[in-house]
Amino acid sequence: MVGFVIAEKDKVRKEYKVKRISKKLREQVKQILEDEIDVFDKYLSGQVYAYSIEDTDIACSGFYDYDEMVKYAKEEVDGIVEKARKDKQAKLKAMIKNSVPIDKRQAILIS
Repeated sequence: MVGFVIAEKDKVRKEYKVKRISKKLREQVKQILEDEIDVFDKYLSGQVYAYSIEDTDIACSGFYDYDEMVKYAKEEVDGIVEKARKDKQAKLKAMIKNSVPIDKRQAILIS
């Protein structure tokens, strides 16, 4: 055991701007404290995750949940793919507009 987590009633009242701590608020504060303990436990046990995407400057660390890290990494990769698709589409439109021959378009788009 590392220690204790305490939420003093007067500080809870001040934080949530209430005069009376309802059962619902008590449960909410309890859940917040349990989540804090969970994160601290993961930190102490080295369960901290990071990702970096090859060939980019994109990297992020400090995730205490593996699935959450994967979700963010996937969003980054999806964004990169979508940007590349839009760039290629814009390039193709410009080539069509400028009457670039069809046999030349493929070589330009691949590069």
